[in-house]
Amino acid sequence: MKEEKLNNFLKELFEKQIDYVGYDNRMSKTELIDKKSRVIVEQMLREFLLSNRDEKQGVLEAKVFAYEQIISKSNFAPIIDTKQVKTEEQDELTNT
Repeated sequence: MKEEKLNNFLKELFEKQIDYVGYDNRMSKTELIDKKSRVIVEQMLREFLLSNRDEKQGVLEAKVFAYEQIISKSNFAPIIDTKQVKTEEQDELTNT
């Protein structure tokens, strides 16, 4: 999970309000996660995501990055013989 998504999730979670019935039997609103507990909740969530990240996806992303770098630095010439393609196109035009 990217940092921006995680921060948005935590912000939404910390702003969440719930209704409850107080001692005087009136409905009230309170924060789902109390301000003193926010640091602990954030730390627990970050540790959980870090320890359970998808390592296979990380390996694949690293491979794709490496292949992109190799391709961008390569100097392979096109393999298609352009002379042959042009003559085939001309033959098709003359046959129609």
